[in-house]
Amino acid sequence: MRVGVLYFDGAERAAGALGISGLSTGDAMQQAKAVVAHLNATGGLAGRRIDLRDGRMDAARAVSDPEGTYAAACASLTEDQKVSYVVSYVNFTQSRLACYAKRGVTVLDDQAAVSDGAGAQLARTFAGPGELAPGRAALELVDALWRRGWLTSASKVGTLVPDTPDGAEIETRYLLPALKKYGLTPAAQARASGASGANQNGIVLQFRSAGVDRVIPMGQSPLFLMNAAESQGYRPAYAVNSGFGPGALLETAAPRGQLENAAGIGWSKFLDIGAGTRPGPVSSNETLCFTLMQKAGQRSTSATTQAFQLALCNVLMFLKAAADQHGLAPALLDRVRSQGLRFPPADTYAIRMQAGRADGAAAYRDLAFDNGCSCFQYVSGDRATR
Repeated sequence: MRVGVLYFDGAERAAGALGISGLSTGDAMQQAKAVVAHLNATGGLAGRRIDLRDGRMDAARAVSDPEGTYAAACASLTEDQKVSYVVSYVNFTQSRLACYAKRGVTVLDDQAAVSDGAGAQLARTFAGPGELAPGRAALELVDALWRRGWLTSASKVGTLVPDTPDGAEIETRYLLPALKKYGLTPAAQARASGASGANQNGIVLQFRSAGVDRVIPMGQSPLFLMNAAESQGYRPAYAVNSGFGPGALLETAAPRGQLENAAGIGWSKFLDIGAGTRPGPVSSNETLCFTLMQKAGQRSTSATTQAFQLALCNVLMFLKAAADQHGLAPALLDRVRSQGLRFPPADTYAIRMQAGRADGAAAYRDLAFDNGCSCFQYVSGDRATR
């Protein structure tokens, strides 16, 4: 059974060119090989051996030509290498996933950040079992911040989403209604344009003029906004979630003054917690994943690398569990959602796959920046998602 690994080569260099420090992914192919060797030794996929195929994408090219890079990788994996499944931890859009769906290839990715609507439309051939989709995350985030008093009726909120169709969906269908539930209307709304949304000086001026004291970004990392805001001496409080790598990335890459009073929710502990205190393993599969990495010479102390290792490990183990329980049918993900799956996740606290959703994260923890340690810490135990 041919399974492709889609990943970026040179991600650290490309991130550095954009001014992002601390991002490390490790060697994705070697990570995948370590897990696949174990899966094949324990029966493969429903008794069939996994034949791993390489879906390398050049990260530097992806910055200048993202759509062309993704399209070429899709053609290579589906037409040339003829894989049946793709595992990954790269970002997707609806059009990028549609390339695989048209060819009947199932994609599993816990870092895809695909909008809820796109995920639902493509759920037959796409799943992020350890991911919380941006819209659903927005609903949980606003509820949590109101419950904790971070948001109040006096808050002047600025919202930030990508200037894309997915960003518009997150804003209009999820974030604005979530705020309206508590009588809040944003004082300012911004959409970041460009491949990275790196130039955000104008948004700083917009937010500052509107008196924004609470920034809620969704689907768009606040890092570039934080850098621009710091250069202008503007320090609002930011909402965060696992998708931004609060502990793994923001903690070291963002100006410290921008992180004070930051709060949010997290469902991926190696992205959420950097120098802070991490809870123990979420399951035996997390322990097994790191054991396999160490034996393969892939051990890392980088929080971002560890998070990506677990994400890749999780989707491969999820695929094996699904195939072993339901067989390698074309409608495998439909069967998982309708009949259930006995599977302890490796990269999140709980999963629940259900019809109409591509994502599966079923629990999160409250998260806050601790000025004492200059780090993010969990400030609650598990809380179930809706």
